[in-house]
Amino acid sequence: MSQKLHKVVVLYGVNAIEAFVNGEADLCELEKLGATKVFSFGTAEELKAFTLGLEEARGYADVAYCDP
Repeated sequence: MSQKLHKVVVLYGVNAIEAFVNGEADLCELEKLGATKVFSFGTAEELKAFTLGLEEARGYADVAYCDP
């Protein structure tokens, strides 16, 4: 049986983040405005630790994340 991966998409760049905050959800459109990267984790706990790290970094770099 294969394990379910827990994924998150990280958005980089002011324009992509602003568009996401304003309701844009299409990853292809967001990619045109900045950069996106999908991160996969084996457990929900690993995903939570990763997103907590992103939250801590907020203010030092422009970054946002969303479900894929």
